[in-house]
Amino acid sequence: MNCNNYEDEENKSDMAQIYNIIIHVIIGYIAGKLSWECNGAYPPSMRVFYAFMAILFAPIYIPIYLIFRSEQCKL
Repeated sequence: MNCNNYEDEENKSDMAQIYNIIIHVIIGYIAGKLSWECNGAYPPSMRVFYAFMAILFAPIYIPIYLIFRSEQCKL
């Protein structure tokens, strides 16, 4: 049996998970920042809630922001 091949695949899998986490953190930061800056008229508690939801659902929030809110909210 060749165990090195299995270890290489496991290393690649670990690196892919790390890259995935890094990408999600970056996208979440961008979504949270867009939400925070665009909801300036709301009270701080609502801004925190909206930013948290934007971070949580960042892959959905960013395309919706680009389609519907980019004209309303000039950053």
